[in-house]
Amino acid sequence: MEKIYEEKSLSQGGQKQRRISFASILSFVVAAFAIVSLIAVGFYQISYAAPSDAETMTLYFGMFDSMPAYIEGTGSDGHLRVQMMFSDKADANTATAPVFCIQHGVDPTAAEDAYQSQGEILDDLGLIYLINTSKVMNPSSTGIVTGSLTYPDGSGALSAEDAKFVEYYATQAAIWMYMYENPAYTGTAYHGQLESEHQLETLKGTISLASSKNPTKVIYQGNLYDAYVADAVYKARNVTNYKTVEAKLASKNISVVNDDDTYQTDKIYVEATPKDDLVNYSVDLSGIDGAYIVDANGRTRTSVDVFAPGDYFYIRVPINKVTQNNTKVNIEIIAEFDNYFGGEAFAASGAQSVVAITHENFRIANHAEVNFMVAPDSGMTTAQTIYFIGLIVLLCGVGIIYANAKPVEE
Repeated sequence: MEKIYEEKSLSQGGQKQRRISFASILSFVVAAFAIVSLIAVGFYQISYAAPSDAETMTLYFGMFDSMPAYIEGTGSDGHLRVQMMFSDKADANTATAPVFCIQHGVDPTAAEDAYQSQGEILDDLGLIYLINTSKVMNPSSTGIVTGSLTYPDGSGALSAEDAKFVEYYATQAAIWMYMYENPAYTGTAYHGQLESEHQLETLKGTISLASSKNPTKVIYQGNLYDAYVADAVYKARNVTNYKTVEAKLASKNISVVNDDDTYQTDKIYVEATPKDDLVNYSVDLSGIDGAYIVDANGRTRTSVDVFAPGDYFYIRVPINKVTQNNTKVNIEIIAEFDNYFGGEAFAASGAQSVVAITHENFRIANHAEVNFMVAPDSGMTTAQTIYFIGLIVLLCGVGIIYANAKPVEE
């Protein structure tokens, strides 16, 4: 019996070797299937389309010694006064950071730290144009009031100080009229109340300007609006931005990283015009929880980090955060450029809103989006693919164990 058993065992052993050989082949097939499956879920097309902490500001009313600093415009229809305001000090003789009203008809407040930042002005190119054109805000500019002015009484050319007062008045008038004529502001809190008390007629008519520093000295007389302000407003309303920034994808592929639980885009570059004026840029994401940025070295970066002009980045998203109803990451590129000033709006509760220069370099935003719905609705996710492969391997293992155990039973 022992010999017969041994012979049978050897005979079964031969069958066992053949079955193991078949199982090995099957395992290779399964492995190949797994590789193909992972590659299939690892590359998809993406779609590309064009999308600080709160800061405070103390507003100072300008003063000439103990007298409020303002420029008064007097016309046949009434008066229109422009209060001088600053963010660095109250002394109108030495202050260098002017602030302008963007909510005509509402009283400002000088309460310390009352003004909260409403964010940089990134999209209103007309307002940015006026900020940069005004010689009060941008000393290197030719100004809204161009050329040399003389005193109406014939006493000679305006002093530098009085010329600054005229430019200050023209800057505020241009900002008010730009917002008044811009359909984007109609019906908003920033539209102002120029229609009230004949102020619109006063602004557009012949006026006499005098500063509170020397109220009896007329520093300008004539139609300031027709002569200077109207042209600045027209250009502001029709300005086209000659500095632009745009996110560019190296390819439309998305890969799977971090042990197959994270989607990653291909390289994303930033193209700017003019290229040489770009100082840096930052990236902010929204739309899908957990989306984040990594640099060329795989280091996580945040919206407060800046990239150099030649840098690139990737966007990563946890796979389990992508659903049928939540598929897109919104990208905001904020680029900083040389040779242009940037502005920021500030508001205080119950008080007039104002605008001030807060950035030496102009900043502009560009918006884009990436769609991470990378598989058809009926397709399998990476997790489902892994489970399926595991099931096949498990069934193969059970079959092999069963095949090996059967001769022992016999």
